[in-house]
Amino acid sequence: MLVALTMGGGILLIPRLRDSAMRILAFFFLLFGYILFCPIVINADLSYIPKFIEDFCSLLFFVALLAIPSTVYYYVYELSIKNKHKKLDLVKLYFFPIGLFIINTIAFIALKKLPDDSDSFYFTVIQDVMEYSNFIAILFLFPLLSIFYIYISFRRYSSNKKKIAANYSYEEELNLNWIWSFIIGYAVFIGVVYFLQISSLSSLNPWIGLLMLIYLFLIGYKGYRQVGFNAEMMYEQETETVAVVEQPSVLEATILKSKVSPKNEQPLSQPVVLEEELISDSIRSKLKADLLNCMDQKRPFLEQKLTVSQLAKLINTNSKYLSYVLNNDFEQNFVSFINSYRVEEAKKYLQSEEYSHIKIEAIGNMAGFRSKSSFNNAFKSMTAETPSAFRKRIKKIDS
Repeated sequence: MLVALTMGGGILLIPRLRDSAMRILAFFFLLFGYILFCPIVINADLSYIPKFIEDFCSLLFFVALLAIPSTVYYYVYELSIKNKHKKLDLVKLYFFPIGLFIINTIAFIALKKLPDDSDSFYFTVIQDVMEYSNFIAILFLFPLLSIFYIYISFRRYSSNKKKIAANYSYEEELNLNWIWSFIIGYAVFIGVVYFLQISSLSSLNPWIGLLMLIYLFLIGYKGYRQVGFNAEMMYEQETETVAVVEQPSVLEATILKSKVSPKNEQPLSQPVVLEEELISDSIRSKLKADLLNCMDQKRPFLEQKLTVSQLAKLINTNSKYLSYVLNNDFEQNFVSFINSYRVEEAKKYLQSEEYSHIKIEAIGNMAGFRSKSSFNNAFKSMTAETPSAFRKRIKKIDS
């Protein structure tokens, strides 16, 4: 509890940690700690705790409980690739906790102003409304919201993974693989909340506390190292149409102009197929030839942080058209296409006696890979063996 509150407060107080994703993570920690703190204050019957703190905990405990599922999704959303023209509606996202907060606040103020008379009709009605609202919140809304937001968080994670593969030639620092731990840990947290409400096994509390402590430190560390997607990374600023080998018709020119105008600026390339009429066969053939020539002559795959937008500019096109050619003519996404060249480049080094003393990781870096793990994964997926196994096999053949 104290760790969660301290980590949340610390993130908000340290200036260099105040990016949007870290602020949301801090909010998650604060909610996490607050939810664990409230039952202690409410149930402990400690005389030294001021009455207003008990009232504050009673008022906001159920509100915080409903807010945490939305915050889990909000954090995943903030780390992923977003459409800058479509903002997340926070009122809709936090509709239920806001509604419960309004109900509880009105009821709490009304009960404070009314005489403490259990026979009063208004007193009874207001008290029942607040109690039933909170009962519905913890028994129905909280588990349903948790299931719903866990589901759409996983969907966003899967969608983001495809977008990264379609736009970046690397995944280091960008992938959200660790987010599984974040979401699964949250699911365990839900179970703990209900367990603490119904269980009298106090001997398990230290172990539960230890697991939560490990979870909080893990999420805090991973969140600190995670790279989010800023505006420059999320969206390409294209102002020119694709270079063509023939003069486009009036209709084609109108379509192309509408596609690249600032008003209709598109987000990063999606792994989808463009409409056939937007790219003719001659343009398509020219782009394919230009792409293959660029890969052979300029060798952009050696750039470890190559993006689809950068490669598109090298062949005087845009990322939409380039992705279309990659998906339909090569039947690959961007990262697979680039890695195929990197693997072939790495093979040359691995087969060469001149580079036999060079470590596997260094060869991967020379070929354009950013890490040993990404090199091994790409190499094995395309050759069915690891780089080290490939080098050993070649040495045996040569000997």
